[in-house]
Amino acid sequence: MKTRGYAALRAKEDLVPFEFDRREMRDTDVVIDIAYAGICHSDIHQAREEWGEALFPMVPGHEIVGTVLDGDEAPTFQCRMGEYRVIPAHNKGAIPFISREEGIEIA
Repeated sequence: MKTRGYAALRAKEDLVPFEFDRREMRDTDVVIDIAYAGICHSDIHQAREEWGEALFPMVPGHEIVGTVLDGDEAPTFQCRMGEYRVIPAHNKGAIPFISREEGIEIA
């Protein structure tokens, strides 16, 4: 599957647009059309190679918000196709997206 992201091609360089191929989907995988991705400080340390040797190119970011496109049969992921979800860093499923307009935010 063709995928686009922003990658560090080498340590301590700016992220650049990057296209890559994902492996074939497995029964435990989920495909999400990512609208937003968060980069935390651990991603920055990895991209700068501050925690030892890293593999490049590297596409950092692991907290995401997006629409579920496929994989709603994955055993640990309780979502349905078409749902807009927040996927936390340490995912054991997904959190329903609740907008600020509804007066509730996800921390």
